[in-house]
Amino acid sequence: MKFFLPLQALFLMTALSAAPLSSRAGVVEIPNSGFEEPGISDERNVSFDGVNGGMGPVAGWSSNEPSSGGVIRVDRHYPGRTGNNVLYLHGTGDQSFHTENFDLGEELKSNTTYVLCFDVLRWAGVTLNDTVIFRAGLFTGPDYESRQPLKQFEGALQLIDKTGVPADKVTVTLVVTTGTVAPGTRFWIGGDAFSNSADAHRAHFDEFRLYTGTPLQE
Repeated sequence: MKFFLPLQALFLMTALSAAPLSSRAGVVEIPNSGFEEPGISDERNVSFDGVNGGMGPVAGWSSNEPSSGGVIRVDRHYPGRTGNNVLYLHGTGDQSFHTENFDLGEELKSNTTYVLCFDVLRWAGVTLNDTVIFRAGLFTGPDYESRQPLKQFEGALQLIDKTGVPADKVTVTLVVTTGTVAPGTRFWIGGDAFSNSADAHRAHFDEFRLYTGTPLQE
């Protein structure tokens, strides 16, 4: 069965590496950026709130459907992962995730370049047509419903490398430079299933990284 998307929702990206930065680059710390907490054994999963899985909540992250989705470890299903666990969404097509309390622990800075990188993984044996569908990026706002994107990806992503060969992992890189920012503005990382409820096109995430600095030309 072929899968079709409306044209306005179709975005294609090939495998990207983290954007190289100048020596002025800094790192914004992301709690549990690789989703290794809690530590779980193979063939296990834990929901965001820890209710399902019995291992405690997922440190640093939450969801609008906290008892569904969360972190999962199935070694045979995620050959592209860096550690053991990956983040997954398992609720409705509108399930979202975000850094805890919609905050990264520091204020958004004026006239600053931010580079957000994260890995999107193939669900081996399930992902269809090398395509996953999601929204993810950097946002401001007090909650997910009233979010204001600083930079986001939304739509369909092809899990292929630069030569067109199917890839187990694609790194998405988003770059934004702020203007004048009001003092006290908080910002955060989040995303959702982009109204996609089909497992065959469900994205799985790993290794969020956030840098500040001036990107160099490749």
